[in-house]
Amino acid sequence: MSRDPNKEDRMFLFSRLQHYGKFTGLWCIMTPEPPSTNSVPIPTIEELIYCENFLEIEGLQSQIAYIQEEAKVTTNVIHVMADLTKGQRETLCGI
Repeated sequence: MSRDPNKEDRMFLFSRLQHYGKFTGLWCIMTPEPPSTNSVPIPTIEELIYCENFLEIEGLQSQIAYIQEEAKVTTNVIHVMADLTKGQRETLCGI
C-alpha cells in the first residue's frame, strides 16, 4: 500500500470478517474494546510514575522503593481484580 491503514480501513476489514463469524483469529484481535464499566481498585504503574510524589523522588533506588511500596496489593484486592476480569476472553472473543 502507498499509505498507512486508517480507522476506516480497519473498520472495513472488521466488517468483512464478521461475515465469517467468530472463527478467525483476526476477528478477535480487531473486535473493539468494550467500554470500561469498572474502575481498577489500585493505581496503574503509569499512574504511579507520573504522579507528583514519584516525580519529586531523587535516585533510582528511592524510586524503585516507592513503586514497590505503592504497587503492593492485598489478598482482597487480588480477589476484586479476579472478579472484575472474569469472562474477558469469552466476552471479547465470543468463546
